[in-house]
Amino acid sequence: MQKKTLTTLLMLALLTACNNDVAERRKPGYGEASAPISQEVKITVNSVDKPDSLEFQKLMNAGVLAAGKDYPTVKLKIEQAPNQDAQIQQIGQSAADAKAIVLNIANNQAVIPLMKDLCAKKIPVVFFGASPDKRALADCPLDYDLRGDDMTAGVVQGLLVAQAFKDNPAMDKNGDGTIQYAFMKATQGTEFTRDRSDWAVATMSSYPELARPVSEVMVSYANFDPALGLKNLEAWLANPNFSKVEVILTNNDDTAIAIANELKKRGINIPVYGSDGGEVGLRAVKSGLLAGTARGDYQQWAHDAVRVAANLGLGKPPLEGLPTSYRMEERTIYPPFVGISAKNVDEFLK
Repeated sequence: MQKKTLTTLLMLALLTACNNDVAERRKPGYGEASAPISQEVKITVNSVDKPDSLEFQKLMNAGVLAAGKDYPTVKLKIEQAPNQDAQIQQIGQSAADAKAIVLNIANNQAVIPLMKDLCAKKIPVVFFGASPDKRALADCPLDYDLRGDDMTAGVVQGLLVAQAFKDNPAMDKNGDGTIQYAFMKATQGTEFTRDRSDWAVATMSSYPELARPVSEVMVSYANFDPALGLKNLEAWLANPNFSKVEVILTNNDDTAIAIANELKKRGINIPVYGSDGGEVGLRAVKSGLLAGTARGDYQQWAHDAVRVAANLGLGKPPLEGLPTSYRMEERTIYPPFVGISAKNVDEFLK
């Protein structure tokens, strides 16, 4: 009982931060050059911009470019290469001229030698999009990690599902009062997947006035790959237990959209919930293809990562110029997520 109470209190705290963040982002000037950086600072950034990039990667690249325009005193050098090993090598070669580095490297083990080298040279590093190895981050007091608050993403997604079951009793197909779900998760064994998944389930089963029993019917891992998600879906559809599934949750919109499209082709009506909330995900909610998504503003986060790096390069507090709702724990900066459904999607579409 005590554990459930603590879980509920943390959910409420995270959602309060979300609501404050939405209000703050609607203030005029946020995300613009309203808090200028008065001194010149050189920042090196690696960025992903390929035709086959996932939507959130494209948004992060756009955020880096926007920061360069919003902060003219920040001299950005953007490193792009065919793969991340080449990007690590490029950053290592060009770092000497930078006051700070912004990195988006998925392989958190491969980047450790570079982290150690930059730390020895007293060059701060701000990670975004993909988190560094925790021990390596702890070893260098100059480094920071700006990442989406995946616990909040899970809480927000779970709240969307729980609210939908309350508002639409027909979603409970067998009328047993239990949410019977399938979960197409991202990468097995990662903190990202654990937080987005476990907190979604905990919210459905524990949130005040909306909580109801939950039952996991099926679970698979798609590793952010929509094609693998569809392959897993085929296996689900061949399993007689799939008939029990009342809702499908995923850890990212690209996979959710692929699954929802395939179900639509087959005439199977099961609500699908994503997580990311980029333009494609928002339009999928608007069209009714997705039932909802947890929105993280990846473009703004990349913009913010450049701001944090500039602050560090100039010896300023890392959070200067960012929303007060951002929380920081042990040099990890957490921007929150917002729940998106048909009720509010128009507020966020461009």
